[in-house]
Amino acid sequence: MPSDTLAHMAALTLAEASLSAPDHPAGLESLCLAAVAEAAAKLRPGLVPTDCAPAFVSACALLALAGLAAREAALGGGVNSFRLGAVSVSAGRAGDAAARAETLRREADRLLAPYAAPTGFAFLGVDG
Repeated sequence: MPSDTLAHMAALTLAEASLSAPDHPAGLESLCLAAVAEAAAKLRPGLVPTDCAPAFVSACALLALAGLAAREAALGGGVNSFRLGAVSVSAGRAGDAAARAETLRREADRLLAPYAAPTGFAFLGVDG
């Protein structure tokens, strides 16, 4: 499935999550395309986004929302609240936007975890 199709699916997921398509923030499609690229880069070698499409699209939507929250943290203003399935995020103080962005990124990583390439520390055997 092409990345623009996955980005469109992520944008539709966001629209269904309460950001109506005509009122969506400027740059949402660009954020979705960037989210598709970021999420695809996290997949294990040999996996493609269609192998985990429901989780992948949801993770992309969360990453796009994280981008919106990060932009809000940098510029002020933005989306006050949204809901994506069981995840609901509401604005609090202006300084909370960065924390919301990080929470959304962690949730996206959690969704992709079963399909993601290993990261971090690992013990490797050494022939001796």
